[in-house]
Order: sequence, then structure tokens, then C-alpha cells
Amino acid sequence: MKASLLKDLETLKLGKPATYKSMTLFPLQGKSNMSNDYHCFGEHLTNGMVEVEEIGEGVVSALRVTNNTDKAIFIPDGIILKGGFQTRTTDHSTMVDPHQSIDIAASCVEQGRWSVGKTSTDFDIAASMMFSKGRADKVSALKESLREGGEARASQDRVWSSVSEKFRNMDSHSSTDSLDEMNDAFRDRTEGFVKAYATEETDKGIIYACNDRIIGADIFDKSSTLACYFPNLIRGVAMDCIEYGSTGRRPVQSQAEDFFSQLLKSDIRSFDGSGSGETYELDSPRIDALLLVYEQHVTHCVAFSIASNAGASQSRFTSRRRHN
Repeated sequence: MKASLLKDLETLKLGKPATYKSMTLFPLQGKSNMSNDYHCFGEHLTNGMVEVEEIGEGVVSALRVTNNTDKAIFIPDGIILKGGFQTRTTDHSTMVDPHQSIDIAASCVEQGRWSVGKTSTDFDIAASMMFSKGRADKVSALKESLREGGEARASQDRVWSSVSEKFRNMDSHSSTDSLDEMNDAFRDRTEGFVKAYATEETDKGIIYACNDRIIGADIFDKSSTLACYFPNLIRGVAMDCIEYGSTGRRPVQSQAEDFFSQLLKSDIRSFDGSGSGETYELDSPRIDALLLVYEQHVTHCVAFSIASNAGASQSRFTSRRRHN
């Protein structure tokens, strides 16, 4: 089973790195899988063909997504949905089949607001994904829940703790503790990172680093999907790079090669996620990862380095108040 699941990843080649300030990207390149025909999530959200709603009077840990199109809708891990009763982030990647309505697992990233009575379809995709350190902790918490026999959900308490720590480390403030508002406050700076990079036709994923430390990776089944979510993803990673500041050190190619090698060696276990397709957790001593497989192909793999220092129990990386 492991060999067949990871065959799509094993064909990828690591490209040459590109660096801007303290962020370095290593492209993962290969032939796009064109057999999976789906829409990116945001493509039809604004025209009503895809609807995101609160469930009844509101459920913090879930949102209802209705796909009114003739193709599946891909919703990636870590995307931020602003609006509704409070802003959320997705707990794991999901595929919604055509003309289907499902409830997706989500976590609140706006602790200070619960606005019952707002139009329940008042959701939009934020410009930035959740910062990578927060996504890493969310993946870790979801896997811990699975090991304890629970559902495939992140820990809301840990998500709130992660967001609160981010506010402190970034010296930022929001009246409702909205992660989206903090991201917007740093938009001028994160936009510089977005403009510094460009994807190529063969790029299907990226391994990203801050200074000389590999942070994680997002890998998709085709280059068009990477291009669709690339700006959101880079803004999220940039929020961590801004927090850590610049040390002047850069990662070497062998570090990215080792990270990818460890990912391919991971143990694999399936779990019941929301939506269509198959969801898996990947375990290794040094990497936490989740996998979404749709129509027998890997649609999304998200992976994060596990901190080597034993003191970092809820944080994947050492936080420092240094802004580049």
C-alpha cells in the first residue's frame, strides 16, 4: 500500500533553491497529473457556485460546504475562511464531489468574536494561509487525537494558544484576536515575499525554510494547483520568517533532500476525514505529515519538520522577537 500511495511523490525531483530575505524555497518538480479534474476552492466561492455556511446556530469545529459545480472542489489544509460567526481555518485537506454538501473540520482563529445572526454565507478566503508554525501544531494535534482514538480534528485550545503566541511574538493586536487581521497588518511586508518568487510549469510543490532551517512542504498533484494557492501559502510562511528575523544563514540542498527522503520513508495510516477521497497520516521521527488521495492520486501532501529540542512541546520552532 505504501509504495502505491507514494508513487506520485517518488517521481518528483528537487530543483534549485531561491532565496528572498530569510525565506528559501526548494521547488519539487515533475509531470502534472491531469486525470484529476477539479476546481480550486476560491474559483467559484464569489459567484455562488460554491457555498460556505455555518451549521445551524453555529458549530465552532465545522463548516458546511456545498459544491454546485460539475467538478470536485479541492480545499487545502490551512486555508483561512473569514466571516461567518467567526473566522476559521481548515483542519485538513478535503475534496468535495460535484453537487454535494459536506461538513468540513475547522478550527477558530478569531477567539474574540462569535457573531450569531450574521448571514451564514458571509465567508471569503483570506489572502494568507495560517502561518506555518500554527499549521504544524495543528497537524500534530490532529494526529494525537487519532492516536487517542478520537476524531480527525485539531485541538481548538492549541490553535488558540498558537494564535495568541503569534500575536505576542509579532507585537500585533486585534480587538477580536483575528488571525486574518494580523495577517493584513503585515500584508505590505509579506507581499514582498510573494513578488520575489514565481512558479514554473513543472513545479508541483515547494519545500520551504526560514534561515537555515527546513520548516515544511506543500506538494500538489499538478502545477496549476500549486500556482492557485501559492500566494496564500507564501504569505503564511512569510509570517514566520518575519517573526524569526534574518540570521544570514541559508539551508543547503542536502537539507531539503534529506527532508524529502524522510517524508518518503514515513509510515502511513489511513483515517476517516471529511469529504471524498482517502486521507492518511504519515509518521516519521522527524516529520509530521498528512496526505489526501483522490482518484488514486496524491492531491495534497502537507509536511512539517518536528523540532529536535525536547522543550518545544507545542511549538515546532523557536520563537524570537526579531523582525526582518
